Amino acid sequence: MMWKKLFSFLVVCTGNLLAAASYTMANPIYPSEGLSRGVSVSKTGVVLGSAYVTGLVITPFCSKLISNLGARKVYAFGSFIGGIGNVLFGFLDYISGSAEFFWFSLIFRSIGSLGETVVANASYPLGTKLFSDNERGKVIATMDCFYGFGTAIGPSLGSFLFNIAGGFTLPFWTVGIIMIMLGGLLLLQDFNNEIEGVGLVGSGTCKWKDLITCPGMFESVLVLVVSAPAQKWISSSLEPHLKDLYGISTVDVGLINTALAISAALANPIVGIILDFGFSSLNMILVGNCLTIIGLIGIGPVPGLAFLQTIPVVLISLALIGIGLSCIFLATILNMMDCAAKTGIQNSEKTTSMITSLWLQSNYIGAFLSSLTGGVTYDLIGFSWSCTVLATIITFVAFGTFISSMFTSRRFSSYEQI
Repeated sequence: MMWKKLFSFLVVCTGNLLAAASYTMANPIYPSEGLSRGVSVSKTGVVLGSAYVTGLVITPFCSKLISNLGARKVYAFGSFIGGIGNVLFGFLDYISGSAEFFWFSLIFRSIGSLGETVVANASYPLGTKLFSDNERGKVIATMDCFYGFGTAIGPSLGSFLFNIAGGFTLPFWTVGIIMIMLGGLLLLQDFNNEIEGVGLVGSGTCKWKDLITCPGMFESVLVLVVSAPAQKWISSSLEPHLKDLYGISTVDVGLINTALAISAALANPIVGIILDFGFSSLNMILVGNCLTIIGLIGIGPVPGLAFLQTIPVVLISLALIGIGLSCIFLATILNMMDCAAKTGIQNSEKTTSMITSLWLQSNYIGAFLSSLTGGVTYDLIGFSWSCTVLATIITFVAFGTFISSMFTSRRFSSYEQI
């Protein structure tokens, strides 16, 4: 039965990879195609950004769907819809009018991102139910690794297939058709037999109020909103900063940026194993915050530390941020699950889906606020001070979270006594 369980898990991880690739595949190729049809840069930004808006709106409803239909059916539904959205996006090659191209792009991208969001929400309860709680860290780390890898290869895959075919059809039809096939394959898997006696049980009766008011839950959400989107804070300002400072090309900047993605992907399984060995998720969040702070101090660098302005320091700093974010992402969702369990909330599929929704919502909000604030602070005070501001904010959050955790442990003790 183990090979069937691993095969089912591989199907889920592959769907995560494709959903993540679908999120980013259009980024390097859509703007130029839009401009060639008279669509402005701002409008192409609206189309690409619609994916995250859709995710923010749809995520709260996913837990309800999962509790009613089950994670497997919801995941398959999301894979179908995401695949259909990608196939439709490929038909943009046959649309030449400016207004038509923009509106159909927006509609097709929204359909695709709806499916991708559903896949992301259903993947965690579906993947974790295949294995025992003792392996939860490694399971989530593996799914995150696939999702991160998909995000990283999406732009390259899209550009490569686009250049081969000279249009949208090959990249988006390829990914879309595979997503549809994966959805069908997932429906054929008998998850109920594979997870007998393992992982999650039932649908539970968890309520949002009970979940949000769990001791320690607010701290995890705060870290996700403030610390986790550090990459988004510097995403719009890193390229002009490096070009101005070192005179390097856009291609070189892209290669430097991969240091963060690669370090995060490599760190994910290691962090998962460490957490499964009993290392506290709260301590892991603290480690992640500290690494992120050090990375921001180095990449800025902090005013007065001009001797750190070298390419190797930039690479090391990005790698530290990537490892730090890996620690934060994995530890926060595990800490949220632990908080719910310690307060007596049933470890059910519905509970896991609700925690996943809250976790993703916090990520979406943090990414939006961080991208906006990072760009504004860069324009007002420059890259170095902008990174210093974020490092300072994260320092306060890390200290506050550490202090709050001591009080939270006392509150958990009272729950145990009850």
